Amino acid sequence: MDIFTTDARPFPEYLYGREDEIKRLISLVNTEDFHIALIGGMRRTGKTSLLLSLLKIFTHSKYKEEYNINDAYFPLYIEMDAVKSLEDFNSKLYNRILSNHTWRLIQNTKVEKKIKNVINCFKEKYETFKGYNLSIPSVIGIGEQKGYQDPYASSISRILESLSSCLYDEKVKFGLVVIDEFQKILDWKDEEQQTFIEILKEIYDVYHNLKVFITGSVISSTEKLFSTEYDKPMHGRRIDKIYLMPISVEASKKMLEDGFREHNINDELAVTSGVTIGMGIPGLLTYYGKFLVNYYSKENPEKAIEDASRDAYIQLGKEVEEEITHLKKIKDDGRYLEASKIIVREGGKIIPSKLAEFLKISVNSAEIILNKLTEIGFINKKNNEYEVVDNTLITLLYNEVSFKWDLCPICNKGKSLIQPFVNTVLYSCGHVVAVRKIFP
Repeated sequence: MDIFTTDARPFPEYLYGREDEIKRLISLVNTEDFHIALIGGMRRTGKTSLLLSLLKIFTHSKYKEEYNINDAYFPLYIEMDAVKSLEDFNSKLYNRILSNHTWRLIQNTKVEKKIKNVINCFKEKYETFKGYNLSIPSVIGIGEQKGYQDPYASSISRILESLSSCLYDEKVKFGLVVIDEFQKILDWKDEEQQTFIEILKEIYDVYHNLKVFITGSVISSTEKLFSTEYDKPMHGRRIDKIYLMPISVEASKKMLEDGFREHNINDELAVTSGVTIGMGIPGLLTYYGKFLVNYYSKENPEKAIEDASRDAYIQLGKEVEEEITHLKKIKDDGRYLEASKIIVREGGKIIPSKLAEFLKISVNSAEIILNKLTEIGFINKKNNEYEVVDNTLITLLYNEVSFKWDLCPICNKGKSLIQPFVNTVLYSCGHVVAVRKIFP
């Protein structure tokens, strides 16, 4: 298995540094009063891989035996990338239940008989509702008694009701529903956002055999929607939260060692430099590993390491830039992207007046920019200062970052490729130097 490709994502053995999170999620599934969990973290920290692995553990015979799981579970994965409204979600939810899309994602070749029975049962139950059309879920006359003003919300409610009922009928213990990249809902109309939360509230209160896992990079904004304050829909309800931090030096090292071994590359310098450059971000480590495999040569390994590092930053930097420049509900004139770069150049911290000075705008305008970057999860506000919490922002400067070789300050023998903003360096001699800004 090439762990530097998406094929490895649903396999628990290739989920480096997330053993504790997997154990916690498995425990949550079988906790009686658990219904909804928010899985947050900076971009490319492996949120999707974590949940795909969870689905595989509960549905594949090999992993069910390994983790002592005996019951049948129904996996359902819904990506929110192209979902722009309740209408879109209604259609995707329906299609995902009936199709084998989730099974393909988690690479299960065998579908349990009970799961097939659930799908057939769902077809029959949902078909009985007035206005149903086999090819497209119609909403005419469906679920008026649920009290939703939006007809698509009523349809979604009926879909969930049918699925939950079929799970009970076929003695499938739980439906495990993953809603990936939930922050996309922030682009919806405000009333649709609130309606969607009401639907999740209904799952919590009524459909106790549905367990929902929500992932998102913009966990702070998502948490606002899931507020449990007394005047909010989720008041009095348990919402579990797991925040993925960068993986450890040890986990990063093992990930690269295992990946390179599959390609017959045994180069300690390539591993330690990758660990340093990757900053514990699994997605960045994956890009580095993929490029290193393509570029590696025994004649000039250092050039391959340099090229792989540069292209890994370029790849992730483009993704981060695209997210910033495609912010919805704002008038984007390029200042958000430039502001992000300025914050990183300033060492990851800035105050509004300083940003205003750099961009030649008012302090009020600078605060608007900073608050929007806070809203989408790139920075946090602490007193009057804003600081970077998502290190993927550093990759925005890929065309400005200078990579260089550095000797170990402990033994003066080992070395590693570094970049200006690195905090922890693993040298080829095995020494680790932490919290050290190498050069300005």
